[in-house]
Amino acid sequence: VAPPEPEAFAAALPVARDHAPALAGAARARYERLFHPDVVTKQLVDIYRDVSYRDVARA
Repeated sequence: VAPPEPEAFAAALPVARDHAPALAGAARARYERLFHPDVVTKQLVDIYRDVSYRDVARA
């Protein structure tokens, strides 16, 4: 984390770039666990199902 100043941010960029390869595997795994289309699609279907059941129960 860098202080909110342009010079500090600029100095931090090469450090972040140099550490990126070590973080790539964990970042990919996190993405696939949370945001992969199969995961998100199931979440959306579950939400739509819950909403539709609530609408039917109110009727």
